[in-house]
Amino acid sequence: MSSDQKETDLFTFQSVMSRPKRMPRKTICGTIYELRHANGFIKIYTQKGITYIASQVYADNRAPDWKLHISVCSKDEGRAYDLISQLFLSEKYHGVGLMKLKYGEWPEYMRGREFTIYIMQHDPRLKRMDGYDLSKKDELPEKLWFELVREIETNLKKANIRSNNGTNVGDHKLGEYVSIRNEAFCSMPKEWKPPKDSTWAGWDFGRIGKTQFVYPPNEKGWNASKMVCPLDVESWDPKKLRFKTFGPKGRVGRCIPIYGLVGYWFIVLLIVLYLFCAI
Repeated sequence: MSSDQKETDLFTFQSVMSRPKRMPRKTICGTIYELRHANGFIKIYTQKGITYIASQVYADNRAPDWKLHISVCSKDEGRAYDLISQLFLSEKYHGVGLMKLKYGEWPEYMRGREFTIYIMQHDPRLKRMDGYDLSKKDELPEKLWFELVREIETNLKKANIRSNNGTNVGDHKLGEYVSIRNEAFCSMPKEWKPPKDSTWAGWDFGRIGKTQFVYPPNEKGWNASKMVCPLDVESWDPKKLRFKTFGPKGRVGRCIPIYGLVGYWFIVLLIVLYLFCAI
């Protein structure tokens, strides 16, 4: 067995659970990937991935924070983790800085977010942290993200992995398992209160009765802060796992609506008939 294969085997679910405090490392295309396991979370990340998370805190969690969520039922989480981590640790998706699994039981309002893959985006607000070194060059192209979505969906389906009763309620659906959400903190009115028995990120009991910026609740939808999404999700067909072509939300349709195409060819036909009659 090669040393590279041995390193990869240390990242499997069985290996992690058998020695939970071991912290394996693996180098891919010159980038070091590390694994940490604590408090029911398994995280695989690069140094830039850790920098991205820390810089969000320095930006008061108000910068764009786009994430792919993957819905998997608890009984299939181990098998799903191995399939998803293989893609994450492949050279093809080198540059995806952080993924995590929260295994075991999840609060109902978090259902469908068992796995998270961070879509790292550069934003000037993140520069507040010393040592911040992310740039536009670290952003992966949109095409690669959708290829990752398609591969995750295909591989989980082929392995008969079950979702956790569909994607998360507030997310934008990209497939049977995968969804997207912007988790930048959003403003909530003073009347709003978090679910009972929860420690809600951003919620300050000392500020009850005042407007607060908090982790976006499901009722606020997939883009509570109304930021520009780095992926053209409106053109994506979650059932066919490809881009729509025509129509108001299709790739072509968004630039030239279908009625515009009909009108264009109608004008061409009139010109042809005019020239024919003129002859």
